[in-house]
Amino acid sequence: MNNFKRLGFTDADLTPPGSEKFIDALVAYGTPDDIANRLREHLRAGANHVVIQVLPYTQLLPTLAALAGPLGLKKKTP
Repeated sequence: MNNFKRLGFTDADLTPPGSEKFIDALVAYGTPDDIANRLREHLRAGANHVVIQVLPYTQLLPTLAALAGPLGLKKKTP
């Protein structure tokens, strides 16, 4: 909580379920293009890697497949 407060979030932002501002800062959602753009924002800001946690986990492969194109990733052929 203190780390989030140092980043400028308030107690109101952090009170469950969290403010819209807080959720928007932490969660990339929307179309595959929207999500890819949010991930690229982190890279442009200096991140050298970005972790993707797909929720629900039962949609992991379809979600990652949908993100591959907008992220410019190509399927490896054996």
